[in-house]
Order: sequence, then structure tokens, then C-alpha cells
Amino acid sequence: MAVDSGQAFPKSTLESARKAKLTMENFYDHLLIQDRDRTNRWRKLDISMEEMALSTDEVKRKLSISRVYMCLKPGSQCEAQACVASCMI
Repeated sequence: MAVDSGQAFPKSTLESARKAKLTMENFYDHLLIQDRDRTNRWRKLDISMEEMALSTDEVKRKLSISRVYMCLKPGSQCEAQACVASCMI
């Protein structure tokens, strides 16, 4: 549905739309930043475990501990109970 160029929207509607747009942009920007940070943490963890030459059991144990830690890290978007349950799988 096209809007006539002569038709003006109320100022409050334009402000609400601007606020919604900024909120969505910030959400997705932070989501990308969190994903990049998480990937970097996993990469560092993999490198450090390779350098330590751990056994398979030790690697599994460290990975399960790291999953819980990374999910519960301050600023993460997941809820503690749901995240711990999914990370323990």
C-alpha cells in the first residue's frame, strides 16, 4: 500500500518507528558481536587444548565445563536454566 506524498504521519508515529529501527539494529549488531566473540573463545580453547595434548576424556570434560561457562558468562543472552540444560547435552 503506497502512501501519498502529501500525507504526513504524526510525529509520535515517526519517533516510534525510528526507535524500533534503532532497537532492531542494535539487537542484531550485538548478536553478531557476541557470535564473533564466542567463536574466538572456542578457537582459543581448541588451540590451548591442542597445546596441552590432552586425552579424549579430558577434552570432553573441559568442553562440557567450557560450554556451561560460556553460556553463563555475564552479558550472555540465554537464560541460565535453559542454557545449562542445552549445554550439558
